Amino acid sequence: MKTVLLDVRPPEDAMRDFVDVWKTGKAQKAVRRVGRDIKAVHSDLTALRKAGVVDRAESGRVEFPYETIKVEFMLRAA
Repeated sequence: MKTVLLDVRPPEDAMRDFVDVWKTGKAQKAVRRVGRDIKAVHSDLTALRKAGVVDRAESGRVEFPYETIKVEFMLRAA
């Protein structure tokens, strides 16, 4: 079963991981209608495709090639 992992974390943690991926060139292991502007949706889909989260089928449709989504997030005391 293919699983995509989505996690929510502080921006500084996300940026640190982004820099690591940028430097190494290796990704880490690890659809809803909302009335958004079509250009913004296209930009988001392009980024998701480049990250390997979605695929483009031969028909041109966007496919989400996972059977499950795992979301992780950390809560810290204020």
